[in-house]
This record gives sequence, structure tokens and C-alpha cells, in this order.
Amino acid sequence: MEKTDINSEKDILILSVPQQQNKILKIKEHPGNRFIALDKILYINCKGCISIVSSVTGEEYNTSEPLKLFDFLLADYGFLRISRNTLINISHIVSCTFGKNPGVTMSNFHVLPISKRRIKYMNDRFLKYQVNHS
Repeated sequence: MEKTDINSEKDILILSVPQQQNKILKIKEHPGNRFIALDKILYINCKGCISIVSSVTGEEYNTSEPLKLFDFLLADYGFLRISRNTLINISHIVSCTFGKNPGVTMSNFHVLPISKRRIKYMNDRFLKYQVNHS
């Protein structure tokens, strides 16, 4: 399935804005659409049937779109699934802990747990990111 197929079905788009490096995410939210730059997204949590997009400004945007869809659309833009309910923007990680209570500390100092099944994947991706962005 191509990303354009999902975009047209679900009204979620990754938009390119001329003369801007960053991509924009369009999300369907009641009563209308919201637009947020990908680099302004800290993480996306799923609570029941609602996905909550948390931004660096502290704002949260609720949408009924599933987290799985965001995972598919944002994987190429530095977003990682750290648990069944959480997708994070790797560029906003302050630190990672892989010991007894694995988790990531985000730039807003929220600590999000990493599921045991994703520890190795997360460790590998975070190390690659650090090497490439140092």
C-alpha cells in the first residue's frame, strides 16, 4: 500500500511547504483540520480510540485516526514506535534508559516507557541517530 492511498482515505497528509525545509502534518480534528510542523511534534500517544499529538508548545491535538496510521506515515521522518501506544520524534529525545525501567526522556522532560520488545530496536535506532547527528 502506498502512502498516497492512505492519505487520500484518511485525510492525513504530509505536506511540503515551498521555501521551508520542514514538512507539515495535516490532521483531522473536530471541528476542522489542524496543521503542525513535524519538528514541533514531540510524540503521539494512543488512548483507546483517540490519538493525541503532543507538541513542543504543550498543545495537544486529538484525532480519531489510529496510531498505526501515524506510524506508517511518519516512519521516514524520524518517528519511532516505542510501545503499542506511543510513537516518538527521535529528534526530541534528551536521554534513553535501557536498564530495569527502560524509557526515553523527551525535551519537555516527560519520561515515556519503552516496551521490552522494542528495547533493542530503540537502542539501535537511537545510537544511529546520535552518530549521524553529532
